[in-house]
Order: sequence, then C-alpha cells, then structure tokens
Amino acid sequence: TAESIAGTGTVGITSVLQSAQSPDATLRGQAEQHLQQLRENNHAQFVMSLAEELCEESKPIDTRRLAGLILKNELDARDEARKV
Repeated sequence: TAESIAGTGTVGITSVLQSAQSPDATLRGQAEQHLQQLRENNHAQFVMSLAEELCEESKPIDTRRLAGLILKNELDARDEARKV
C-alpha cells in the first residue's frame, strides 16, 4: 500500500506529499529529497504508491493532485530508465 513504501519507515506517502507542498523551504526540500530517494530505491513501488494515492478519494485533494502530477511525469519521462 501507499503507506508501506519501502524505505519510508513510519512516514507515509501522503505525509511526504503534504510536506512537498509546504511553504517552509526546509521542510519542502526534505520532502523532495525523500521522494527522490523513494523513486531511486524502488521505482515500481513508488509509481504504485502514487497511483494508490491518486485513486484514494479519502486522501486530501492536494496530495492526490500532486501524486497525479508526479505520476504523469514518471509515465512521460524522457529518461528511458525512468519511463514506466
């Protein structure tokens, strides 16, 4: 599930996506770094977690929207190694 992404520990993808939209530059930077690590450590699980976040209507609309944007970018990646 989105909450059990490899490498997130107790921090779920929803929390990371919320932090990635924070006005606090430090918090936002840490979240962006965390997302990058998730992408690099287990790309398939990362993409699946984004899809789950996007589809889960009980999740906050802002995190769902960001998950959808990141997912679109992953699917449309110019880097063949990242393209799903």
